[in-house]
Amino acid sequence: METRIVYNKDVRVAFGFQVMGISVGGEPLGIAPEVWDEMRFLGGGVILDTGTSVSGLVPEAYDAVTAALDRHLAHLPRVTEVAGFEFCYRWTFTGDGVDPAHNVTIPDFTVELDGGAKLVACAKSVVIPEVERGVACLAFRKLLQGGPNVFGNVLMQEHIWEFDNHNGIIRFRRDKCVNHHLKGNSSNVHHSTGSG
Repeated sequence: METRIVYNKDVRVAFGFQVMGISVGGEPLGIAPEVWDEMRFLGGGVILDTGTSVSGLVPEAYDAVTAALDRHLAHLPRVTEVAGFEFCYRWTFTGDGVDPAHNVTIPDFTVELDGGAKLVACAKSVVIPEVERGVACLAFRKLLQGGPNVFGNVLMQEHIWEFDNHNGIIRFRRDKCVNHHLKGNSSNVHHSTGSG
């Protein structure tokens, strides 16, 4: 997959991509396009930050994403007062997101990007297992001070990323970090494996 890089106009070292929409379980979420507009918020609609773990979303996006995911997990016992997380559940899973014993299947989570690229996140990228012992939490936090939205390394994991600044393109593909060995290097291309 590939999409164009959107450079942050206010923070020169920050960049991201243009999100066109998000789908959960194949259903597009009703998030207004303006939420992703690179001109609406200070510095752009979405920043990719491999140094941040949990993705931060503005309220319009956060509320839609968490509501859609919570519909699949709301029957589990809710856990409150987990620092940094609003939606947590008493549940242990191995990371594949399918648990027939507890009637849980984490739905597909797809970020649709400019140019037709799609980032399909793995289950442990949208629900973090073992945030505390026996507790899983949705991998998003609400930004209360406005944008830009920040996609962190948890959402980016299980993918190989290439940032081609010379041509202004981000390339990525699904892969496990343990399967990837970098070959060669270029001053114009930055490789990142997110958090494996």
